[in-house]
Amino acid sequence: MAKAPKDGSRAGERAACKSPAYVLQVLKSLAAQAAKGDKQAAADLADYVATHPELKPTVRELDALTDKVETAWIRAVSFGDALTERAARDEVAGMKAELLAPDATILK
Repeated sequence: MAKAPKDGSRAGERAACKSPAYVLQVLKSLAAQAAKGDKQAAADLADYVATHPELKPTVRELDALTDKVETAWIRAVSFGDALTERAARDEVAGMKAELLAPDATILK
């Protein structure tokens, strides 16, 4: 029977790094730092999520990324005109409906 790693040991550190709670805390910390403009944290977060795509749903900031990009694009093309903004939103919704199957999650 294997011994449990001692606190502070290298084995204990490796075990902690694999803990889901630890990983979640690291992801949240990187997301918070990236939101404050830390480019290295943003790069580290992107690398980690690329390596472990199953963890992407744990970072809420990434969930909303598609919506943020869509909103920024619509605002950019509407130049502050509410009618143009509404038309652009409708156009984007139409494009999504046309291009994606009803159960597609790529843009969610």
